[in-house]
Amino acid sequence: MRPNLVHWVVLVAIVSATSIRAARHQDSVGLNVCGEKRGNIDESIQSRIESELSQTQGWHTKTLLHSSTQNGRLLELVRDGVRVTVHLNYLVTSEGAAKYLKCQLQAISLPRYKSVPDIGDEAYVMTASHLMFRSDTVVLYVNSQDQSFETEREIARHLISAIKAK
Repeated sequence: MRPNLVHWVVLVAIVSATSIRAARHQDSVGLNVCGEKRGNIDESIQSRIESELSQTQGWHTKTLLHSSTQNGRLLELVRDGVRVTVHLNYLVTSEGAAKYLKCQLQAISLPRYKSVPDIGDEAYVMTASHLMFRSDTVVLYVNSQDQSFETEREIARHLISAIKAK
């Protein structure tokens, strides 16, 4: 089944509600429990990510500024009719990123996820069909319009490569 606008609206609502719950949980327990976000994005990592995806992998990459924040970015990738969104959250430390990811998972009202080996430092696939993982100080969500885990895994591998490149 091909996702339509209703599927996208539902997914955005799920991710938004999860982020809101996680932010409220983070506010209630303090930044140290859920990791401290950076004051801004890491420009060098962001540049490598966009370059890796657009120049070497052929994805048309667009930053959705209306949904981006001071310490996070929302990217839209399009290739061969497939649209993928990538949400990046930049944290101060890798330990903070691990805490932030755990807080995001705990904020899901009905935990429906499973651990996925071999992607980043820690990764989970959501039954709502998106991949959530961390690599170093970045926590990422990857969601493929075609709901293909393989597409999400491919994007994740390139994101990790760009994050780890120095």
